[in-house]
Amino acid sequence: MGEMSKWLLPAVSIGLFLAFSYLAWGISGLISSAMLSVIILLSISSPKRAGMLFYFFIGFLAGFVVAIVIGVKTNATGWKSAVLISLPFLGALIALLYGRKTDYLSWPIFGFRYRL
Repeated sequence: MGEMSKWLLPAVSIGLFLAFSYLAWGISGLISSAMLSVIILLSISSPKRAGMLFYFFIGFLAGFVVAIVIGVKTNATGWKSAVLISLPFLGALIALLYGRKTDYLSWPIFGFRYRL
């Protein structure tokens, strides 16, 4: 019973979150909330998975910012702007490879490294 009670509070919380999202925003809110709920469940299942998600989002955000800056500075159109779409995923890949050195358990935040 101990293992089941560990997941009871997150399951109830996510269920209420999904119900509220559907009532407040309809089906589009439900779909977005379901994706966020999967991320939350993966994060609480193990610190390594939470670290992987953290590194992925940091790398994706960095690549996205670089793509926006390059796109605005160069006024890229056509195939050049299509190539910029790959930068967020390239940033996420680089961040995941970087985090793999520490098994995703050491998070770089503002120049410091925090150990879980």
